[in-house]
Amino acid sequence: MVDVEIATFKWVTRWNESRLHQSLGYRTPAEVEAEFWEHHPSQEIMEIKTHA
Repeated sequence: MVDVEIATFKWVTRWNESRLHQSLGYRTPAEVEAEFWEHHPSQEIMEIKTHA
């Protein structure tokens, strides 16, 4: 069971941090997320959710 969890973790890590995605402009999901948070500080997100 542990082997499956380790293999899954490695696959997800590669998918999110190494593999370039065409739909994201050939960037990784980790790069896109970092860019998002750079432009949307967490306080601003909390305010948006509060007013939703």
